[in-house]
Amino acid sequence: MTGKTGGRAPRRTMCITRIGRRLTVAAAIAAGLGAAGARAETSYGCSGLLDSDLIPAIEDTAGGFYRVDPDMKMYHWIDEVRIDGLKRLSDTLARHGTTLVYVPVPTRALAMPNALPQVADHLGYDEGVAASVYDEMLDRLRDAGVRTVDGASALRRAANAGRDPVFATDPRLTPEGNDALAEAVAGEIREAPGYEALPKSGFRPREVGQRELPSLNRVKLQHHCATELPRVVATVYDSVREAQVTGVSESMLPGSGSAPQGIVVVGTEITGEPVTNFAGFLSAHAQLTAQTYFVRGGGAYDAISSYLTSANFRSARPAVLVWANPVWNGLGTHADQPMRELIAAAGNSCTLDLPLNQGLSSTLRASLGGLDPRKTYTLELDAGGTPAQRASFDFISTTGQSRTRTIHRHEGAALTGRFYMPLSGLWPEGIEAVEIEMDTQPGARPVLRACVEED
Repeated sequence: MTGKTGGRAPRRTMCITRIGRRLTVAAAIAAGLGAAGARAETSYGCSGLLDSDLIPAIEDTAGGFYRVDPDMKMYHWIDEVRIDGLKRLSDTLARHGTTLVYVPVPTRALAMPNALPQVADHLGYDEGVAASVYDEMLDRLRDAGVRTVDGASALRRAANAGRDPVFATDPRLTPEGNDALAEAVAGEIREAPGYEALPKSGFRPREVGQRELPSLNRVKLQHHCATELPRVVATVYDSVREAQVTGVSESMLPGSGSAPQGIVVVGTEITGEPVTNFAGFLSAHAQLTAQTYFVRGGGAYDAISSYLTSANFRSARPAVLVWANPVWNGLGTHADQPMRELIAAAGNSCTLDLPLNQGLSSTLRASLGGLDPRKTYTLELDAGGTPAQRASFDFISTTGQSRTRTIHRHEGAALTGRFYMPLSGLWPEGIEAVEIEMDTQPGARPVLRACVEED
């Protein structure tokens, strides 16, 4: 078990399986274990943090803050279904020349366990258990054949060297944290097949000043503290070849006019904030041009679904796709649709055209009665150039029953007008038809295709 040294915890598979998967800070408080936290010393005259309606948090021993959720949760897990989905996504991308590298970005508590205050123990947080759960997740992903980066160890090394990897008052990684994580990611990329044959470029980030980043997280914390909290100030570098957008136009997504042998990073603002320079550091460590795309405030799938459904991805696939997903962004939300969408978009199996009928309204209708019930399909909808944010699929069974499933794109995502909906969990007797409605009028030539899962 990891002590206060922050070293790697040994695997504790049998022990982990006995951990209550719903252990929460709330339960600890209900048991009377949170009282000591109310008496904890504070460097900034903070009070009421633990019970805050704005941002429940605790202050650490070095002047930083851990959020109750997700930092004080130990069981950031991934189940076998999601591991299998990542494996299938990795295999599908590989068949078309792209290597997937998955990066479960750790919480602040996993990255900086040395600064945890005593109240964390009273709240039931066990850093050794948390590290063991994280390490076992890495082992299971790697055993399944998914290239996976140990971000927690990389950030702990930076912290132990006096380079704070996470801002004191904001969950985003600092430039120092992004540099450490990028070095670990580059190490995984260098081990991938075909890396040696890729054309290399020289990058050397150079410091040019500092910039303060706006932080809603810090503003919420400040409401509870009498003196001014540390501002979110980052060192800025200038030798960065990256294209970062917040998701306003498909034409701005990575890949437009770029060579397919580079790296594309998709994720959230935790690593994607352009000022903190993850893509620049990755370019330097991997010696390959890296571009990054993130959706501010987005979840696990928002950036990667925008990118993989874009025309830019199809026309200029990268040699490496890095998915930097914060470990607290679970992959199990919204059933199997998000992962199956990624797999279908990553492949080349959407070849069966389904004629669309459009009435006086904007609703599109297609017959599905001709699909082979022995095969597994996913529908691909191309809205014909319209940047739709929502698509609702109303399925109709052969007996007249109806079931509706809807895909919503994040408000900050690049809207590609392409949606993928799996035909799973419906009726064993078959599906007669589907009616599709979007939040905007379809373009002149909307297209619906059936995709058969690739072997």
